[in-house]
Amino acid sequence: MSSSLFQLHSIPRSFNPSLRLFDAPFDPERTCINRVFFSDLKSGKCSSVVEARLLRFWEARNVKRGGELMWVDMLLMDVNSTLIQATINANRLPRFRDRLAAGTMYSVSGFDVACCAQNFKLADSSLMIRFNDSTEFDVLSDPVSPIPAEGFRFRNQTELVGLANTNTQLPATELSDLNIEPVDIIGEIVAVKSTVSDPPEDKNRVMVTVKLENDVSVTLSLFDAQAVLFHQKLGGMRDDPKVIVATSINPKMVGGRLFLNATSGTHIYYDKETHAGESLFYRLVARDTGLPSAAPLLKSYAKVEPVTIAELNHFITTDPPQEIDFLCTARVSRVEADKGWCYVACSKCSKKLQRTATSYECARCNNPHVVGSLRYRVEMVVTDDTAEGTFVCFDGVMTKLHNLRASEAVQLLAEEGVNPEDSVMPPFVAGMEGKTYTFQVRVTPYNFTVNHQTFTVSRIINEVERAPAPEFVDDEGDDNDDDDAPDGPNNREESGSGKGNCESSKRAGKEPVGNVYLSDLKCGPCFSTVECRLLRFWEVKNMKQGGELRRLSMLIVDLNGTIMVASISAKRLIIFRSRLIAGAVYSVSGFFVAECAPTLRLTDSPLMIMFNDLTSFDMLSVTGLELPVEGFRFRNEAELLGLANASTELPDIVAELSAVKSTVNDPPKGKNHVMATIKMDKGGSVILSLFDCQAIAFHRRLDSMRVDPKVVVATNVKPRKIGGHLFLYATSGTHIYFDKETSTGQACLSRLVNRCTGHTPVAPLIRKVAKVEPVTMAELNSFVAAAVSDDIEYMCTGTVLRLDSEKGWCYIACVKCGRKLKRTESVFVCMHCENYHAVGVPRYRVELAIADDTDEGIFVCYDGTMAKLHGLEAYEAGLITAKDGVNPEDSQMPPFVTDMQGKTYRFHVKLATYDFTAGRQSFTVTRIINMNERLPLPEFVDHGGDEGIGGSMCVNHQIHADVDYDMVSGEASLISATELSDPASPAVKKARKT
Repeated sequence: MSSSLFQLHSIPRSFNPSLRLFDAPFDPERTCINRVFFSDLKSGKCSSVVEARLLRFWEARNVKRGGELMWVDMLLMDVNSTLIQATINANRLPRFRDRLAAGTMYSVSGFDVACCAQNFKLADSSLMIRFNDSTEFDVLSDPVSPIPAEGFRFRNQTELVGLANTNTQLPATELSDLNIEPVDIIGEIVAVKSTVSDPPEDKNRVMVTVKLENDVSVTLSLFDAQAVLFHQKLGGMRDDPKVIVATSINPKMVGGRLFLNATSGTHIYYDKETHAGESLFYRLVARDTGLPSAAPLLKSYAKVEPVTIAELNHFITTDPPQEIDFLCTARVSRVEADKGWCYVACSKCSKKLQRTATSYECARCNNPHVVGSLRYRVEMVVTDDTAEGTFVCFDGVMTKLHNLRASEAVQLLAEEGVNPEDSVMPPFVAGMEGKTYTFQVRVTPYNFTVNHQTFTVSRIINEVERAPAPEFVDDEGDDNDDDDAPDGPNNREESGSGKGNCESSKRAGKEPVGNVYLSDLKCGPCFSTVECRLLRFWEVKNMKQGGELRRLSMLIVDLNGTIMVASISAKRLIIFRSRLIAGAVYSVSGFFVAECAPTLRLTDSPLMIMFNDLTSFDMLSVTGLELPVEGFRFRNEAELLGLANASTELPDIVAELSAVKSTVNDPPKGKNHVMATIKMDKGGSVILSLFDCQAIAFHRRLDSMRVDPKVVVATNVKPRKIGGHLFLYATSGTHIYFDKETSTGQACLSRLVNRCTGHTPVAPLIRKVAKVEPVTMAELNSFVAAAVSDDIEYMCTGTVLRLDSEKGWCYIACVKCGRKLKRTESVFVCMHCENYHAVGVPRYRVELAIADDTDEGIFVCYDGTMAKLHGLEAYEAGLITAKDGVNPEDSQMPPFVTDMQGKTYRFHVKLATYDFTAGRQSFTVTRIINMNERLPLPEFVDHGGDEGIGGSMCVNHQIHADVDYDMVSGEASLISATELSDPASPAVKKARKT
């Protein structure tokens, strides 16, 4: 991050200290005809003059492109105290940069007025100013009327909680990357912790404890360059500041507590640097709070040091009690199965619940009928060469390590009549035994007592991660570890070490030496020869850079049936592309062997082959070896459920093809989606979804077949579990084979034919699903009254007349099956699971009366729809309106839900057979679309007759973009055994770009 992102622009003190009182009254006679206010602006070009004060400005950079400067954002205020955002593009910035000074007044004219992005508003105004080549931006020494010196949008603790968790990308560095409404805060500085060293190193963080009104303390975190500047300025002050004003911060709820994160637009002001801060400063001084010094605390935190277990045990016996983090690399010698692996926590305060004979109780919330949620707690004994110790891993650590929440893990076990915390330990937890990890251990004063027995793990670090700085989250003795800040995905470096080894091998004059098998390979350069068959291949493109080709991936198999991934970088692809034929046999030598990424593996081998400048890749017309013709990693339904949401591998499937739905037109347009219903080995049906060019290829091929296929083989699919149901999604490595195109498929086909199942035709169903059509309310009501019963979807734009508050806004659903629970006097009962002590979680159900110019109707919005619209899960919304002794479903409707009344939305409505009956009263909404979104295609999720509970959840998941980090779904078409498909069209690339 550029240091210019965090310039502390002091505001001149010569201005009137009042925000809305001026030195002279406003005189309309002095106002020129062409002068306007911000409130008068409308979208389009504006040649009028606006007089405004520049409050703050900062640079916006594209961190995904090496910090490339995109524009400068500014916050302007006019004489009426109206705030508006302004932006100067990077190519126009040299003309204006020298004039920019915070606190200065300007006259602005000749600019463009545009609508602000809905997910990024710096001011209450819905418009923004964009400088163009005609813009005049001149310093104003004598304004027509005095302009206020300051402008903030302060929020109290209640408002911050209401705005929290409207994004999922923290910590972020660019405001434009966030789906938030940045707000300002003012409060009392209580304490400061910092990891900034002298000189500063790579990763820096400062955590400021701020006391807001009503003595509520929150944590404000700053990162990298902002942290360094904060540390240096605070460390250089003679007196410790008492007041802090922070602008454009991002609130987030973690583990039931409020945290604040700085953004690129965050500016920090202390004590008397602002009038608002000065006022609070004098109030604090007047009451003589006796604040502790903040600046000395800057030096109390060092970088995380690596230690052995013996050193860790020695430290807590010899040093004074303190809070500090260490890194410890050790092997898990055993997992304490008798201590369990999870516990039921209160969904409100996150504390462990007490189980009584009939229900759960939360002692902290004093609620005898609390709703609980499952969380991890795994105790393990770890050893290194020096000693042994007991480490405890809580929910955030285990969820991040295995990419699976405890509530999802318990579904893998599915033990009838067994309480979740008493169930058997999941295999991936038990599988940690014998493995070596690097643990970040947090030592607290508790560990310095004679009764200490365990150390709390705050993070388990993968080998590709660097050792982090302390996370600085005060758990207050809480076992919950959900407050770990998530890091972004780690990208595997493809060319660094490989290239260096290749160059050294050139100089050494290495030549191929003998034949080996894939199982004999080890990391490093290899000059032996491997004879293998090319099973399939596909292109991998970077959709974040316009579909730029990154590499070509292949699957190869040797004589022993060992399958391995091979990769050719884009710059070398021109050498080998013409030789690639699926099914052909090759000899390969002079390549580099590297480790595969630990997630989304395509094969069982932990290694992969990378082609370099010395690689020989020759087709063999005659070989003395009988190489396997096929190679798959088939998984049955139970194994797919075990892999769902874990992102550990991309398996293959073979199944019976039951039905197909498609949105592909002739010719194809925009966004395309095919949903194939397949029947697995035990008779269960699963949905396989393909998108864009893969969907087009599947549609065309299936449509041109004379006989409907009965068997489908799909490779490298990604299993997901949503609402208790299994779904499969194609990735860029997915290839489709029908019937006899594979020997496995042929065997399955023979069994189906012998069974004589009497399949219904598949291909005709391709034309059954049309694009989503817009209709009025009158047309919708008329359709269900006159048409034949059918499943179909429509778009309907209408205004929310009222919300049915008597029907409530949420219900309690079973964490296992997603169905609504029945509340008895003392416990929740799930009739579907036949569990009389079920654990539930709140989910949305909101009933709306919608009207347009033609008619009125009742729409019902479920969990996925509401969570996506407001960016807040139901259990998080319940925290806003929580009252002691009040059940979540009986609580007051959250303010952001009631605020929907009077607003106009575009609703994606799904009509089912039920809507064609005389007793129908409402329509189910599958999506509420913002006006700047394009109309979507049907999501194709079977609700199974359950009031939209499980099915509606899938709206929360962007299926078409849910792919692995190294593959881009839809970038490789379906191929036969001997050909590569056509690349994606530019239109599809653009539609797929995220």
